[in-house]
Amino acid sequence: MGTAGIQDEEMADRISYCNKLSFTFSVCLIVDMGFVISIFQGNRTVIIAAIIEFILNGSVLLFNWKKMYVFARFLLYTLQCVAIAFFGILFGKSFYLEFTVIFLILINYLVFKSKIHRTIGLSLAMMVLIILEVRYGSKGYQDLIPVSGEQTAFLIHVMIVLFVITIILVVNKPYVHGYDKRYELKRANIELERANWLIKVFVAQMTHELRNELDTIHQVTQLLQNDMHKDEISQENLSLLEIAATASKDARNISNNVLDMAAIETGNIPAPVYEAIRVDHFVQKVVDVHTIAAREKGIQLNMTITGLPRFINTDPVILKQIISNLVSNAIKYSYPDTTVGITFDRLAGNCWEIRVVSHGLTIPKEKLATIFNPFVSLKVDRVQGAGLGLYIVKNKVDAMGGTIEADSNEHGENVFRVKLPVLTGEVGVPELDPLAPPLQDLFKNVHVLSAEDHQVNTHLLERFLQQLGCTVTTVENGRELLDQALLKSPDIIILDCYMPVMNGEQTIRAIKMTPSLQHIPIIAVSADLYSDTPDRILEAGADTFLKKPLQYEILQNAMAQFIAKQ
Repeated sequence: MGTAGIQDEEMADRISYCNKLSFTFSVCLIVDMGFVISIFQGNRTVIIAAIIEFILNGSVLLFNWKKMYVFARFLLYTLQCVAIAFFGILFGKSFYLEFTVIFLILINYLVFKSKIHRTIGLSLAMMVLIILEVRYGSKGYQDLIPVSGEQTAFLIHVMIVLFVITIILVVNKPYVHGYDKRYELKRANIELERANWLIKVFVAQMTHELRNELDTIHQVTQLLQNDMHKDEISQENLSLLEIAATASKDARNISNNVLDMAAIETGNIPAPVYEAIRVDHFVQKVVDVHTIAAREKGIQLNMTITGLPRFINTDPVILKQIISNLVSNAIKYSYPDTTVGITFDRLAGNCWEIRVVSHGLTIPKEKLATIFNPFVSLKVDRVQGAGLGLYIVKNKVDAMGGTIEADSNEHGENVFRVKLPVLTGEVGVPELDPLAPPLQDLFKNVHVLSAEDHQVNTHLLERFLQQLGCTVTTVENGRELLDQALLKSPDIIILDCYMPVMNGEQTIRAIKMTPSLQHIPIIAVSADLYSDTPDRILEAGADTFLKKPLQYEILQNAMAQFIAKQ
């Protein structure tokens, strides 16, 4: 009664409990009424008081029906307090009514939710207890209505016990129900956590498998682009190839973002691995990747570098991801035929700034407040992203000890600023132009031993190395690699970290324990960047660790550095 239209389940339960208590007290009074009249038939005070309490108890249901919920609860609770105090004073110690204060406290927490209401209820219960104790402890204490006779005293005792048991059953039911539900919810939560973990594993595995195929497409387009720069080809075919390269890059970025999201959620973000990079060459190559996507929308990319040292120490993988996400986002949400400004600037103090400025729709203030949260995207017209890019950028920037902020004005100028600490560095071997002629001489007669269990990746890597002028031997597992290394003593070893028979870590340790092979540089490659794999591989003795999908320029530069030292 009175719960119709109540959307709040908790509030409806409290109203229901209030009704149940009111009904229980009324039934107890009806049952006890005949007993009370038979014993105290000469005392109108007891009979009138019992009738008044019965009527008021019943009125609680009426007030709840009228949706006067707070008044109904206080009427029910105050009525019980007054009744216990009144009958306790009237009958004295014979009824032991001071112990019913315990049930008042339980009822208080059952029907009231707000702190102030519970405080008032608790204060009323304490007042009743104090009144009864003061009454019973006063000098010359006598029961106002004495109970005489053993049979009468026994009947009173039975009546009180039955009344208390009834109240216990009614009052304790929600507490017992809540206690049972607690463990049911705990079991359900464990099952949900397991289901959530399985979903994450499934998404990670599926994305990993998807990325393997995208890696193949990406590597094929790299090889084709290299060949097409050497040979004459129609502009139409070259544009188709550029579209395919852009599509594979975008798809690869999406899969990388999903895996990064899984790593962030599970707390398995790898620590930054710092190395020296030449700023102008590095950022130019990162920005150049986006020229095709920008050209399709008529967008011009303007890049400027001011005040930065020639070389800085940074994590090139993370820095590339930060710049790529910001530039890609700017192109995606910019109006056609506009300009995206990309500035790399030295700031006051020991920090530098990446600033990306684009022109599109103004980002609302409420969106700016949550734009770095997961699954938040602008959803402009037909342009819609997964909403992971900026969230991942924020986490990557945090990992490098930096900050990121976004701003937007009424003219649609949207600005993203990343501030990172400046760590100057030195490079022993300069970065190499992948198309420079000296490379053919540098890699001539270099013997590379490669271990990869994915046949397509093996074929593509072999073709790339042969284009450089290398002699290549390929194997499928760590055991075969170790045997071939002992037999042919290669100049460089490239191995995948996950192989059958002997995995990458076991193979590297075996090579480093073999005196005749210890000097051979080892380049380890893997797509697993979200556990301790990189640290374990480098600790085992690998000279460098590269992320899959392989960027041939990065692999080429790493090989060049090792060859130059030999």
